[in-house]
Amino acid sequence: MSQLATTAAALATPKSNSRLRLIEAAIQLMVRRDSIEITLLEIASEAGLNGALVKYHFGNKDKLMLAVLFHIVLPGLESLERLVRSDISAKRKMEIHVNAMIAALWRYPFLNRLLRNITSPPDCAEAQDVSAKFTRPFLKYQRDIFEEGVKNGEFRQADPLLFYMLLSGMSEAILDLRPTLQQVYGIATITPELCAWYSRCVIGVIANGILTERDAALAIPSISFSAIR
Repeated sequence: MSQLATTAAALATPKSNSRLRLIEAAIQLMVRRDSIEITLLEIASEAGLNGALVKYHFGNKDKLMLAVLFHIVLPGLESLERLVRSDISAKRKMEIHVNAMIAALWRYPFLNRLLRNITSPPDCAEAQDVSAKFTRPFLKYQRDIFEEGVKNGEFRQADPLLFYMLLSGMSEAILDLRPTLQQVYGIATITPELCAWYSRCVIGVIANGILTERDAALAIPSISFSAIR
């Protein structure tokens, strides 16, 4: 087992069923409300547990939210590590990675807000913990995919930081623009079908920008957003 897998198992595996129930209750509340503004009393009530168990398992709410974040992102980070090591093209790795990022944000629409909240200010202890266990490894694996593509002649030479910034912004855009989508286009819900369509569009935009040779299979879908509502 790799060091990352060991870390993920240690951080994501609950010490008891009640610990996991509190983590899952917090996730369910944040998904349902589309907000990270939840109280310990609400979390305990959602889990059907005594609020004192939060202090017993986590110490305080900040540590509980950190556990929630790691519960969500570390399994995905382990999958990304396996993807980097896999024997497939960098282009295919990029496709899988983009799909996974957008799918994660669709499943946990509060995720980036929670991440920003926990890591602010950037010099706090929680931010350093997240950086060491998630952010730095994540960016390294993403950079590895990009640099492999450049080395193999699949991708054009570019700064991996720009790849990260563009992909992060586009991945979150479909969630950030939900009020506009509903008010202007009448799209009230981001369905799995719309999420998959948007993933194809993001892959098409990125692929057309970084591939040394254009791939018709990765072109932006011609079907309109509204046509698959």
